[in-house]
Amino acid sequence: MQTKYFVNEQGKYIGSSSDPVPPVTGIEVPSYPSNLTDEVWNGTQWVFIKNITVSRAQAKIALLNAGKLALVQPAIDAISDPVLRQRMQIEWDERLEFNSQNQTLRTLAQVIGINDQELIELLEIASEL
Repeated sequence: MQTKYFVNEQGKYIGSSSDPVPPVTGIEVPSYPSNLTDEVWNGTQWVFIKNITVSRAQAKIALLNAGKLALVQPAIDAISDPVLRQRMQIEWDERLEFNSQNQTLRTLAQVIGINDQELIELLEIASEL
């Protein structure tokens, strides 16, 4: 039997199985990450994403200082899928901490013009606030 590898919705590796029935919450990926701590599946490959967590206030102040905070709400409002828009709004309004490996945060960052490397740099600055 072939071993299958799985990630969660955030792209974090959650395990492997040779069972023909995949985990309910698992998304199958073709390979195992080389670094379990700092790699996430981006939909096509494993990518290194430094693991940084900051408070909501730290993240918002860093975005304000970078001139990007005002772009967030219009970006959320522009999401055409009502379920995805509501999920993104909940993430933005209710999440107490922001983590660099969170796929929702990374997607929102990309929408407002912040790539993964810039997000890491922004969160590193935020962690010092």
